[in-house]
Amino acid sequence: MLPATFKLCCGISHEHLRQMTGLKRTAVAALGQNMTKLMFRESHNLFPNSLHHIQKIVQKEIGVEQDGYLDSHWVSSSADLAYVKQGEATLHCALRILQQLDGWKVEVQQENGSAVQSKFLPTLGKVFRAEAVVNFPADQLHSHLFDKMEEMNDWNHVSHVEVLKRIGKDTLVTHEVVQSPGNLIGQRDFVSVHHSKRQGSAFYVVGTATCFDLMPPQKGLIRAETGLTCFVLKPLESDKKKTKFTWLLSTDLKGWIPKPIVSCAMSQTQINFINHLQRHLASSAAQPELPQEGAFHVTTV
Repeated sequence: MLPATFKLCCGISHEHLRQMTGLKRTAVAALGQNMTKLMFRESHNLFPNSLHHIQKIVQKEIGVEQDGYLDSHWVSSSADLAYVKQGEATLHCALRILQQLDGWKVEVQQENGSAVQSKFLPTLGKVFRAEAVVNFPADQLHSHLFDKMEEMNDWNHVSHVEVLKRIGKDTLVTHEVVQSPGNLIGQRDFVSVHHSKRQGSAFYVVGTATCFDLMPPQKGLIRAETGLTCFVLKPLESDKKKTKFTWLLSTDLKGWIPKPIVSCAMSQTQINFINHLQRHLASSAAQPELPQEGAFHVTTV
């Protein structure tokens, strides 16, 4: 009975939840967190042996294995499920946008082939789409953009990134501080959930605004919201050592800012990021990897 009830509730709410964006979805997810924790706490008191069975049901429903990111301490981290589901919903939204090939307006076109386009969508507002070819393999590029996200501080000069929480290997909650190019817009900060997924040879890294109790709005910063961000990393058919890099970006910067300034700032942010990324990857490729402290090399004959 419990599995059927759980599936029914998920089915009823899923389609409505998919239509929500930004913090509206987060609010619903937060309510779900509290309900889930209450259900698990009470069911554990009444039926001590049922908890493991419930955990297996949830793992099956969201498509993770027994040894995935929902481990044996699932009850104490049940709130993390909302972040995972928010990331998955954002990925579905990004995939739908990526399928829309018509109606994009050119914002910036560089001689090296990098370009930024934009399109207005009713649910998100203006979405920017940057494209470039990066001289780096897709899997290694994914590592720099997701696994080593905090290291962006070292090479992306307009932002500070702090990972507030890691949920398994595919989901992060981050705090970012961003200064717009040329100081066109004052400093903004963002609290976002990021989710990574591989489909075939392509990698996707998505993000959207979320809530995190330990990172309330900061003094001197305007808390902006990321409607959607998505990195798409696909190996080039002609050269697997190179990657077609696509970046979707939709952001609510808050405050009263003329639309032309927002468009200029967003497109320039994407171009600057790509240029910084290219230089960083070139530098990384030129530097030999140093052995870890305490490591040694053994040669066999």
